[in-house]
Amino acid sequence: MKHRLAILLLALGLLGLARADEVEVIELKYRTAEQMIPTLSPLVEPGGGLSGRQNMLVIRSSRANIAQLKQVVATLDTMPAPDDLRAAGCGRQLCATRRRRLGYRGER
Repeated sequence: MKHRLAILLLALGLLGLARADEVEVIELKYRTAEQMIPTLSPLVEPGGGLSGRQNMLVIRSSRANIAQLKQVVATLDTMPAPDDLRAAGCGRQLCATRRRRLGYRGER
């Protein structure tokens, strides 16, 4: 009986190690965490987590899921096109309020 219990505990321990979550902090360049979280949340696997503030995202998930999320972030975290900025009413000079709202973090 003790032998079976030891094997069961060992198996459960190994399963826990196989599913060990990792934590990754991603610094965003052009978007804010508040802009990215609604898009990324549905992509986080069950049991994982996603949070962030300002230009930092914190992801807790498996290594494979984090890699997928980083690919999505790389695709979405881009500088707004000049047309997007003009459409927002900024013209040639970007006002600070509109830059923040659009997540613009480039050179002024």
